[in-house]
Amino acid sequence: MINRESDRIKNGVELLLGTSVLLYLRFGGIENQFVTGNVPDLIYPITNYATGRLLFFKKPNLLLALGIASMGTIAEIGQHFGLYHDTFDLKDIPMYFIGAGIAYGFDRITFNNKTGLEDRL
Repeated sequence: MINRESDRIKNGVELLLGTSVLLYLRFGGIENQFVTGNVPDLIYPITNYATGRLLFFKKPNLLLALGIASMGTIAEIGQHFGLYHDTFDLKDIPMYFIGAGIAYGFDRITFNNKTGLEDRL
């Protein structure tokens, strides 16, 4: 029980930190085009993975990470074909996969799979 609660707290903190960084990048007055253009593409998959883990999964899930990165890729392809306004950037696609990989890797490293006595009863 304690391990699951601490895992949910960890995912909630990841979500809040990621959202805070995104809001700061959006409204913080940063002028660097590289930072405002690429860092959010790295952080969106991390916050989406944390949200998915918090709501739907009890253990780290590789398919969740790949699905999030794939959805970002599909959206980027839609931008290329004009479904969205002209924001297509080819380097966004690897950023989605890197962000999802960071989220999954961090989740795997920090996930505590040990059960306490209260979980076995």
